[in-house]
Amino acid sequence: MSKVHYLLSACMLLVSAAIAPAAPWAPDNGINGPISYANGQDTNGLFGTPEVADGIFEFATPQFFVAVAPGSPSSTSDIVSFNAATIAPTDSFQSVTVTVLGNYSIVGSPADVNYTATLTLAYAQGGGTILPLVFTPTPPNTPGSDEFTGTATLLLPINTTGLYAELFANVSASATEPGTSNVHLLNAQISFTTIPEPASLGLIGGIASMLLRRRR
Repeated sequence: MSKVHYLLSACMLLVSAAIAPAAPWAPDNGINGPISYANGQDTNGLFGTPEVADGIFEFATPQFFVAVAPGSPSSTSDIVSFNAATIAPTDSFQSVTVTVLGNYSIVGSPADVNYTATLTLAYAQGGGTILPLVFTPTPPNTPGSDEFTGTATLLLPINTTGLYAELFANVSASATEPGTSNVHLLNAQISFTTIPEPASLGLIGGIASMLLRRRR
């Protein structure tokens, strides 16, 4: 059984949250720099299929990832998920960084907006992490308009060669006339870095020492 297929079966058991049947990416598997990915899914079709390059998954979200008040919908959310594994047998994951971008507008009062996002990880070797994003600015409740950014970075456990990743994001708006509000998620990005495993670093160091001795 390949590493990716193992992750597909093992990590789904680790993540217990039940969600509605998701639509697969197109394609839902492939190679992204130093890692492979499989079972890419998007629950509500708002994130869509990402652009992939150099270990980065970038989601340019369509215009309907938005909440408007008064009006409908006043709350919008989506979940994107996938399995990932390092390709080189000597590599492991080092870190993951997730970023979401958006904007909002509040006119009059009473009105407010809110935005949240969480990255959930399950590791092939066992265990997992729930990583909430920190947003700047914090969700406002006074008139104005601005962009917002949510970010989080995590160093992954040593020798992690496979994982399951799930990003949840929500935007919501509330208002009572004459107040109005809207909030729009525009972009999301999940990026991974990889490094050689400690055993491989020792081997590289040993080879370097041998070469130095020979040159002497």
